[in-house]
Amino acid sequence: MQKFLRLKEADLEVGIAPKSEVGLTTLATANHPVEEFCAIGGPLSIELKGKRYHTQLRGAKAEFVTTNLMGGKPRLTTVPETSFILADMPKNYAAAGFEYYSPLIVRFLLEGSVYAFKTMLVGVHSQPPLLVLEYPNDVQRYNMRSSERVSLISPVRISAEGSGSEFKMGAVMDISESGARIGMESKDGISVGGKILLSFTLSNGAAVNQMAAMVRTLDEDGGKYFLGIGFLGRDPVVKSYCMECAEIAASAYAPGAETMLELHKEAVIEYARKNGKVMVRGWKEGKNGFLLTERPHGAMPSIPLGQSATIRVENRGTIYGMAVTYKEFLKKIDLCFFPFQDDVISHSLRSEERAVCQFPAVVQTAGDLAAKPESGVIVNLGKGGLRFVTRVSLQAKLGDELLMSFHPGGMASINQQRMRLMRVNAHDGQFEYATKYVDLDKESAKALEDFFEFYRIWAA
Repeated sequence: MQKFLRLKEADLEVGIAPKSEVGLTTLATANHPVEEFCAIGGPLSIELKGKRYHTQLRGAKAEFVTTNLMGGKPRLTTVPETSFILADMPKNYAAAGFEYYSPLIVRFLLEGSVYAFKTMLVGVHSQPPLLVLEYPNDVQRYNMRSSERVSLISPVRISAEGSGSEFKMGAVMDISESGARIGMESKDGISVGGKILLSFTLSNGAAVNQMAAMVRTLDEDGGKYFLGIGFLGRDPVVKSYCMECAEIAASAYAPGAETMLELHKEAVIEYARKNGKVMVRGWKEGKNGFLLTERPHGAMPSIPLGQSATIRVENRGTIYGMAVTYKEFLKKIDLCFFPFQDDVISHSLRSEERAVCQFPAVVQTAGDLAAKPESGVIVNLGKGGLRFVTRVSLQAKLGDELLMSFHPGGMASINQQRMRLMRVNAHDGQFEYATKYVDLDKESAKALEDFFEFYRIWAA
């Protein structure tokens, strides 16, 4: 990997791969924020004068304006005075030689891709110990994998080469046209460099039988074993499946390192029977945890230093409650610093389980059976409803009924299931639909229950 991670200090190019290398893309942060890829608590590498220092993302804020420099095409760029990225201060910060406005390169790794951007140090806070970095206008991404991985969560039968009819059961965690990640409860007979045969069903109903693969890595976690495998040959069925999922649901949500909250969410703060609202800009969980917010607004124009308060925020169907103390106003970033007094308390608003996934689906409006069915990908599956994305609009209104067919985890078929459309969002060429089941029959309900029983074991 080292040859791809280089810095040309003369012109401050972010070099993570040769310019001609396939898989290198530049992303404008106005459309793809840094925090979209690196979650709070995610590891960062900061490079200064050829040396690297390890830290973690702790918060972010980005405000954009339209610029038209040198008569070029107008584009959105950050406002330096109010945009920033927060990172934990590295343990060896004092010896690092960090200087204000010195050029830095920040990198992080996610799902087989290296992300990198140029920045500079614009501030330091000792309590909490944070580096304040300039928010970039662009991020470079280099995909180190030969093909995109998609989530699968499907049962798999595994047999080692030469084991005859003996086999073990496990789970395909994710898959690409060139390899997969496999979970097993026992590693007996399996070793790095060994050949195995796999049989499983994709989540579009297609069966894959006796696919040959080589074990590249073998790790143990929580009493289970996880294999990184490379296929010995390319299967057109697997390739087509992966391309369909990746193309339609390219930006499907994936959980990050700390998903307690979501940046830029509005929270409710309350003390002495007064309440107001604050915007979340960063946090840290666990021991010495804290919350960073903008100043309260609404009915509560200010809060005294040293005041105990409670803060509540709803995120992805869960309410989080925090007992905090207003410790300090951080002037360099205009944020309020609230250390936690106790553990964060969470309460789910949902009555059913939810699974983050990438399952292909076919959908059409129930009132127009002559219309062409469209392809979609389910990215969040529950027992009461689901969320899916498409690349084309279904031209459906809230309250309309849809018909959907899919195979949860490749374990069973749910055909022409009626769904009520509850919410529609469009973003970056992708249409996202939230739906709930209408008159779910017993067979479909059992198919979902069987999938979630399997999901609890391998993905929860």
